[in-house]
Amino acid sequence: MQHAISRSAEALMGIINDLLIFSKIEAGRLTLEEVDFDLDVLLKDVLALYQPRADAKDWRCSGYSRKHADLVPATPSPAPDPAQPAG
Repeated sequence: MQHAISRSAEALMGIINDLLIFSKIEAGRLTLEEVDFDLDVLLKDVLALYQPRADAKDWRCSGYSRKHADLVPATPSPAPDPAQPAG
């Protein structure tokens, strides 16, 4: 229970930070930064956050497996050149 409260508090702080970011965007003062993160940990935390709601509604939260990450290219493909014919 304590862990769920902590995660919920962190999620609320995230929402507040998002609101502050939107105000910076509107004011034209947003700077971007690159941050490393562990996708597995992030997705497990998100699933754990919503699991109690899913349980209450008798829904199933499906998990994430790193094997699914193979379906996404490691580097995005370049956008097609509109000047070049397709094919």
